[in-house]
Amino acid sequence: MDWLMRLRDAPDSMELRRACRAWAEADPRRAQALRQVGRAWQLSGMPAGSAQTPRPAPEAAPAAPRPRQRRRWPLALAASLLLGVLAWALQSDDPDRFSARANRELRLPDGSQVSLAAGSRLELAFSGDRRQVRLVQGEAFFDVAHDTARPFSVEAGDGEVTVTGTAFDVRAEGKAWEVAVARGSVRVQPPLDLPPRQLGPGDRLRVELPGGQARQEKVPAEQIGAWRQGQLLANDTPLPDLLAQLRRNYPGVLLVDEKAFAGKRVTGIYDLRDPSRALQAMVRPFGGEVGGWGPLWLSVNPRR
Repeated sequence: MDWLMRLRDAPDSMELRRACRAWAEADPRRAQALRQVGRAWQLSGMPAGSAQTPRPAPEAAPAAPRPRQRRRWPLALAASLLLGVLAWALQSDDPDRFSARANRELRLPDGSQVSLAAGSRLELAFSGDRRQVRLVQGEAFFDVAHDTARPFSVEAGDGEVTVTGTAFDVRAEGKAWEVAVARGSVRVQPPLDLPPRQLGPGDRLRVELPGGQARQEKVPAEQIGAWRQGQLLANDTPLPDLLAQLRRNYPGVLLVDEKAFAGKRVTGIYDLRDPSRALQAMVRPFGGEVGGWGPLWLSVNPRR
């Protein structure tokens, strides 16, 4: 019971998940008991930690019909999410895997902080002498704890970034591969066997795939990782690339006739918290029209 309540309060704490796993692995009966309690909460629709000492019902208040089913399903959903966290804590597969439907913050075992963008996936493989992360897809901002004896490396696509302690952003998505440094320095091995580079504060390296066109530029360091504050910054960026980033932040279906916008490039600042308006601002200069069916379905087509 105590472990479930602690996992509920800190579902993203890797230290807590590992501690729970170690405790459960010491005795198979512990893991079984945790799963049974988690399933019981899920079936009852009661979120972890909601069990309290019963309060006496008001004596004078008449009984009134309550929408029980409408209240139960959010509670059941919360219990289901907790059960998912519990399943992760009890599994022993490595590397550890993380995904994000919305932006989320992670704290790694070495104290490093990771901001994982919506629609992104991350794999973690730490050992005694290495700190290795693989960005499977999407984008992440890393604030790495300094440790010269244990370099921190991020694999993204066919490229790799290695540091000992710094803050930087990595994106591997569609036809774009990008690294930008907010603090410190990083050694970058770009994809496609391009020559390695050393990047410092404010440096951004972008590789367009599959051709391998590389572009390095200076940007304000404080703008790196601006997506964490809900901003999408573009500087002569291919429009299809921006659409891919916007799609990760849109909770519904986004249909785009991308052939009609091939070769178009965009410069501007867009609000990721309002994907519909951002989309209109991106495509309007090129004659694009945004239509929709309800709040979760947008389409973009050339103006006829």
